Amino acid sequence: MTGLGGVSNLNRPSGLNEDARLRQAAHDLEGVFMSQLFKAMRETVPEGEGIFESSTAEGIFSSMLDEVMGAAAAKRIEGGLGDALYNQLNRRLSGSGMPDGV
Repeated sequence: MTGLGGVSNLNRPSGLNEDARLRQAAHDLEGVFMSQLFKAMRETVPEGEGIFESSTAEGIFSSMLDEVMGAAAAKRIEGGLGDALYNQLNRRLSGSGMPDGV
């Protein structure tokens, strides 16, 4: 399991150029954000109202499901948080971003 929507992929070989690595990191962060969003939504559902009692195994499964769904949702969204983050960081790193005083 990679954990946190594929964050462990940041240690991949340097065959990718910096632009591709930045884009992947931004989308990985979007996956982490989406996972946390799913987790927060799941916590709003009352527990113990089903047929079976909630267990530790169910909690682990739900956590893993939230991670996978968050990563999958981030891959499917175009023009989302990952793209916005990439664009902002790319401008800053290329030197064409806004001055720090603004």
